[in-house]
Amino acid sequence: MLHSNPGKTVRLRRAARAIAAFGVASAAAVSQFAFVPTAGAATIERSGPGHHLRDGTDWTEHPLPIKVRYEADLHGSVVTRAGNTLMTCEENKPPVAKYAAPCRNAQKGIGRGIFNNNYDMRYINQYPGEFKLPPGEGGGYERLYSSSSSQLKIPANSTVRFARLYWGGTRGIGDTILPLTRVDGVLFKAPDGHGYREVNTDPSFKDLGWMTGVGEGNAREHGYQASADVTDLVRQAGAGNYTVADMDSVVKPHSWGGWSLVVAYENCDMPLRHVSVSDGFQIELPKSPPLKFTVDGLHTPDQGPIHAELGFVAYDGDRTYGHDSVSVQSTTGPPTLLHTWDKPADDFLNSTIENPTRNNPVVRAPMYENQMGYDSNIVDVSRVLRNGDSSIAFTFDTRTDGYQVGVVFSAVDLDQNS
Repeated sequence: MLHSNPGKTVRLRRAARAIAAFGVASAAAVSQFAFVPTAGAATIERSGPGHHLRDGTDWTEHPLPIKVRYEADLHGSVVTRAGNTLMTCEENKPPVAKYAAPCRNAQKGIGRGIFNNNYDMRYINQYPGEFKLPPGEGGGYERLYSSSSSQLKIPANSTVRFARLYWGGTRGIGDTILPLTRVDGVLFKAPDGHGYREVNTDPSFKDLGWMTGVGEGNAREHGYQASADVTDLVRQAGAGNYTVADMDSVVKPHSWGGWSLVVAYENCDMPLRHVSVSDGFQIELPKSPPLKFTVDGLHTPDQGPIHAELGFVAYDGDRTYGHDSVSVQSTTGPPTLLHTWDKPADDFLNSTIENPTRNNPVVRAPMYENQMGYDSNIVDVSRVLRNGDSSIAFTFDTRTDGYQVGVVFSAVDLDQNS
């Protein structure tokens, strides 16, 4: 269901959002600051939503425990996604940190200090244009101020069983903080010729998480993630190019933002797999315990090869800042640090959008190498699993680079006879 908030005009809200969307980058950024959470902020055992005000003027945090959103044993897989960033550095301005590489090099993933703290940031608006307001909201048109797209690939003869849209960014920088009603919705275009639709998170805000960072002056960051069910829409529209527009973020040094469409599909020609999608909004910090959780209910094949994939969406992982990691452990195996051709084991949250194989990139526009604070990845973890495993555990950790985890999903081969 596509939610809209009763009792308010969504387009009028968006018009107000658009007016304030173009923040002016101000004071120089500093090196990575430390988040200071309330007790237990980095553990998934947290009790859930905290206090918040509907007008969004509070400075509290509202972490969401990472919980299973969807799981099933089916012939098929999870494909995340379409997904892309909606923020990048200002190409025509020098870095605010003198040691950092020029913006265009940073977008390519080349050079030192190539993370969002060190640059004036801007919205990506790949598809400038207008959104036609429905008659009930006065008609007319509204200019788009942020947009990017990505292709969703689904094998032929597949049936979409689950699809959820996630978006997130910086709700605040320094003393500038956006009301919750400015971050609870986006425009979403499917490959069905319909144009943009308004998609909003649940009006109770139960699927909108946010955090309050602690720092000094312009280094104080406030991140958020929201989500909405789009299963019916994606089932009907199918594979193709998806676009998200008018996602809000404060636009200054330190800003980040992006979106992912996570999809589970069934296909009778594919192996039997345990498919799991978990989401929430949790913060991993240098001085907090690692963020851990486990997918149970598995029975991998008793013999022969096993195929398994792990996907995740995370925010504010800084490329080249380093010392952040993700490890995987099977039922009887040792913890194994993950790494890929473009994700070092000690800088795994490094602002990338990747598929398990290098020759199968996530096609999107724009197609930057460095997402400047946004990660949406799928990693092959087959080598970690063993025959007869009944669970797989994931651990997100850091020694210096604080970040937020929003979505974790997996697809693991099951024994056909179990």
